[in-house]
Amino acid sequence: RYTQEVFLQGGDTFGDLGIFGSFNARHSAGVRANHDLKYADLFFKSVYALAPNQELTVKLSAYHENSQVSYSG
Repeated sequence: RYTQEVFLQGGDTFGDLGIFGSFNARHSAGVRANHDLKYADLFFKSVYALAPNQELTVKLSAYHENSQVSYSG
């Protein structure tokens, strides 16, 4: 059985703007035959300081899964 995984993340601040993002993907053959699993998870967050007591925050997230498991638990 095999597993492949990728994880990337990073962020920085540019003046009044802060950004952060991450990406995680995995492909696994599972613990038994016909239990393949593939997923990808993407996340992005940005914060902009409008004033000393106000911030504008934007969050975006996407998740996709392709699983051959017919049950969980």
